[in-house]
Amino acid sequence: MVCAALVSTGAAFTACSSEDPPAPPAGSDTGIGKDAGKADAVKDATSDSTSTDAGDTGGSTKPPPIEDTGLVEDFGTPVPGAHVEATIGPSGGTLEGTTGPLAGVKLVVPAGALSTATLLALDALASPGGPTGALVVSPFVRVGPETVLFSVPARLTLPWKSASADPQLAVVARSSASFTFSGLVEPVADATSITVSLGRGTGAEAITLSLTTTPSITATAPSTAAPGAIVFVEGTNFGVAPVVRPLADAGALRSQVTLGGTVVVTAGWSDTALSVRMPAGDGGVVAVTTPGGTGTGGSVTP
Repeated sequence: MVCAALVSTGAAFTACSSEDPPAPPAGSDTGIGKDAGKADAVKDATSDSTSTDAGDTGGSTKPPPIEDTGLVEDFGTPVPGAHVEATIGPSGGTLEGTTGPLAGVKLVVPAGALSTATLLALDALASPGGPTGALVVSPFVRVGPETVLFSVPARLTLPWKSASADPQLAVVARSSASFTFSGLVEPVADATSITVSLGRGTGAEAITLSLTTTPSITATAPSTAAPGAIVFVEGTNFGVAPVVRPLADAGALRSQVTLGGTVVVTAGWSDTALSVRMPAGDGGVVAVTTPGGTGTGGSVTP
């Protein structure tokens, strides 16, 4: 199952993706704030298959740590009114809470995301807390079963509430195998809710961040890539996940990657490593932008 929540902090976090980027060699560390070169070979919390080894790209950089799919973490039993379920099939559907702790929580499953009719559930559970220094600002919600995979990413909406006058919002998932947090991508937010992409069942919550330091890129690989291929970016101060500032910027994305000036699709995001899709075109210099500023470094060509 997948759980999600939102928090605020200046701390760095590990990221989840809405794509299925290649994963690094098995047996490495997935702890928050660890070097990207130690990323674990695990499944994406928003993808439907295990990815290939980062060595396929030349081995100089590796993707960020992403959601595990191993052991199941016990977050307790949902309270009355904190569980909704429905069977959704290949044509897609919506699962939504209307009262209690699930009020405002919604899962939209697009057509083609599921190959067979599947019983899905939303459970509001006791939060495991957030990443170090983070403030949780939404319910902790488990999307289950944890074994469900979405061939086309589902979209999970969480209500949020923060005392901050200018919150930077992100959503983190709870890894069941390593019991750590990772980030979910493609956030869109307004004054009351935030929506992100989800590739599998997991637990998630919303958080607030405070990104004030300019990102720094130390390596990119490979130097040549076909459109749609994965490009890895290493560095520092990227933040746990892409963030939005819904009150200051009307929900405009404040964390993004460009390649040759073109905004690219983010597959995985952590404080020290990113996985992105090579866009069509001539390629060019890689740039990472967060509320802390823009860092550039390395270039990729077709």
